[in-house]
Amino acid sequence: MQKKIFIASILNVALCIALGAFGAHYLKNILEAEKLSAFDTGLKYHIYHSLALSFLSMHSTLLSKPIAGSFLIGVLLFSGSLYCMTLLRITDNAIPFMVGIATPIGGIVLILTWIALAIRAHKTL
Repeated sequence: MQKKIFIASILNVALCIALGAFGAHYLKNILEAEKLSAFDTGLKYHIYHSLALSFLSMHSTLLSKPIAGSFLIGVLLFSGSLYCMTLLRITDNAIPFMVGIATPIGGIVLILTWIALAIRAHKTL
């Protein structure tokens, strides 16, 4: 399990770098800074949680499948929805409710995952 999670987290970091390059070289030329800020926020949270998951994969006492899965789901919902919103803004399309609501749900999942990790650390360390 640790190896798979480590590989997934490192691939997520690579994806963050590719998305960062996309934002820096393409999006900044077609969007105003205020519309690009959501993309940047998604990117920051994406890389922070990918690196956290990478670190956790090296500490088997803290990592569990539910915690790893929750991190990935939280990032997908939070950062993924911010990426989608940014792309929808390029074409000036309305943001569907399901995309907009995914951001706070993803944020809540990430917060709860950190709390679960703290409880696990308290019990196992």
